[in-house]
Amino acid sequence: MNTIGYVFIFIAILVVRAVAKGRGMNLLEDLGDAFQAIVSGDYDALAESLNRTGDAATVSTGAIVGEGVAGALGTDAAGRLSEAQKTANTKVSYWALKLGEAAKGYRWAAAGPNYYDCSGLMYRACQKVGYTGPRFFTANVAAMPGMEKLASTGMGISQVSNGDMVVWPGHHMGVVIGPDRFYSALNPRAGMGERKIAGFRKENPIYVRFVPKG
Repeated sequence: MNTIGYVFIFIAILVVRAVAKGRGMNLLEDLGDAFQAIVSGDYDALAESLNRTGDAATVSTGAIVGEGVAGALGTDAAGRLSEAQKTANTKVSYWALKLGEAAKGYRWAAAGPNYYDCSGLMYRACQKVGYTGPRFFTANVAAMPGMEKLASTGMGISQVSNGDMVVWPGHHMGVVIGPDRFYSALNPRAGMGERKIAGFRKENPIYVRFVPKG
């Protein structure tokens, strides 16, 4: 069998899998991500794209935030984000995506404009929204001025909002962009992109929110 034949078999398998796992509406997205992962040699991304279930529910640079964690700064008693915090969160996710899309790729310890690492991208995005503190990293972001560490929710992903930061201290961080999804500067091979939160690392993440003054 020639290469084209194998490609058609691969596509057919993905179609059957998409229907079985509730991903019929996301088939083109999954196909695109899978082929991109194959071309780039990013086998972690390939495995992630092939193991998705249900609706990915990702967002674009015009992300709209959802409900927040009750009791966190910027929320009311019921846990709803204030309008000011919704605006701040939307801007954080917007700038992370916009800066990432304009970047040339990933570079360790870089903070733009052409290259970023995971914390560098979030640092610049937060700067665009009013953050004036020092350069932060995954190990210290929660202690920076204006940052509020949300309740440690483990995999309670529905309790956080689009625009909050998901952090694996000492390892990785990014911005929440949808149910069980985050965007970040991933690594030199994958560059900028999105992944599932659940199972991204064996450690449970923490969530951090930038709360602008005023």
